[in-house]
Amino acid sequence: MVSNRLSKVTKQIRKKKGKNPNLHEGSRDTQRLQSAAARDDKLNRLTSLREKQNRHYCKAMIEDYLGRDDEEVLKLKAERRAGRASTASGFWVPDLENLENLKKLKEWNGQWAGLATLKFARISREGVKKESSFPPKGLS
Repeated sequence: MVSNRLSKVTKQIRKKKGKNPNLHEGSRDTQRLQSAAARDDKLNRLTSLREKQNRHYCKAMIEDYLGRDDEEVLKLKAERRAGRASTASGFWVPDLENLENLKKLKEWNGQWAGLATLKFARISREGVKKESSFPPKGLS
């Protein structure tokens, strides 16, 4: 968020002094402008610093969340039949971009049979969304 305190102070001084105010070096208005500029600089610096720190924090949280089941996944991969190809078809989820489908999902009572009314999508590793059916059949 960019601070705009300086523009507000400038506008107030222009209202008071006219279009082309000639300000004395030590005047109160000059001091107001300088303090507003310093305040804007400080707020902008702090905002950018906070955003940078927040990005690292969010990235770390996402990596922790995604890696929470790594041990279990490795265990399941070890138990798989030898020579079987790894899954590459994507992740099967309810389509959350469809507003009507989202309403149905919120009203869903938790029963398996209730899933037949929802639309599903398969999201690949590359982020490509593909329409899918219920229950999932192969690569649908």
